[in-house]
Amino acid sequence: MSQTRTGSRTEVSMDTLLMIATNLCGQWITYGALATSGRALSFLAATIAVASTRRYAVRRLFNRLVSTERQTRQQSAMEVSVDTVIAMAISMGLQVVWYGAAATLARAGTLTLGVYALTLLRRYALRRLFEHLTDRQARRLADIPVT
Repeated sequence: MSQTRTGSRTEVSMDTLLMIATNLCGQWITYGALATSGRALSFLAATIAVASTRRYAVRRLFNRLVSTERQTRQQSAMEVSVDTVIAMAISMGLQVVWYGAAATLARAGTLTLGVYALTLLRRYALRRLFEHLTDRQARRLADIPVT
């Protein structure tokens, strides 16, 4: 059984809320008193806006570069890698714009790497949780004992 639309919306909503919390907490931990509410929230908004634009641009670029009808695994890996490197560079650049001289390579790099590491863990954990819930729902519908 595949995940329902409601399940998908719930998973994405939870991921978004956790992403917001991770970003804001990361800023407060990394920049302390410099991460005022206004600065932290505007940085978050810029990060989200730029991420959407960046993802779309990279996706379109790789659509043009793929010579076959279907993207190979290697091409998918290349696209994800390029997108991640660009995202990390943009994140560090945005920190310089928002936090100025306080955004040293060490600070900006730490926040960027921390947020990306937590993103991988968060998304994996949510995906596994919702796979479990979907499987459980399918078993209930089929009257199979749930373990």
